[in-house]
Amino acid sequence: MAAIENNASFVSAIREFLFPRHDERVEAELGRSYRVAFCVLVGILVVHIVLNMFLVMWEMQFTEPGDPMPVSGGVVSWVEYLALMAALILITVIQIRKGVYITGRWCTPDGNFPIAYACAIAAFSGSLVGVTAMLTRVYVEVHYVGWEHVTWAGDVAIMAIDAIMIFGAVMLALYASFRAAQKREAKLLEALDFDD
Repeated sequence: MAAIENNASFVSAIREFLFPRHDERVEAELGRSYRVAFCVLVGILVVHIVLNMFLVMWEMQFTEPGDPMPVSGGVVSWVEYLALMAALILITVIQIRKGVYITGRWCTPDGNFPIAYACAIAAFSGSLVGVTAMLTRVYVEVHYVGWEHVTWAGDVAIMAIDAIMIFGAVMLALYASFRAAQKREAKLLEALDFDD
């Protein structure tokens, strides 16, 4: 019996070491600091991935098959892209499962999809990708053919098309995750009502 008690105290000591108890203020501050750091990390990764993908894509148009690509090296980091997507999807799924996805700006008095907030996020995402696409294309064009031969109309068209596609994809993803979160929240509330 003493061995079991010693084992239990050992496990509780490890648990306390790995997951120390904090007051609510410390927990809130830790959450904010992790959120800011995560957003910065995601932003940097997204810009890097998009720049790398567009550099490879545009360089392929300006080099002969088999020639080296001096700017990008011709390599896209798919592992980095897949890791980022997996992390973002995992966070969304966990938040939906725990019933905490719809908070803050997602809360509307009538419970409907917050179209203005979602449009702002989608427009920012589309603009970021569109401008990045255009600037990387201009960079590659200047590198290979010089400023005088940059096709500005084509670059602006690519920016607009990419921005519209990303806007639509982000809106669709936000709407789907919002509806999934609403359904999960309803199930959790129903389970709480059933337990009472």
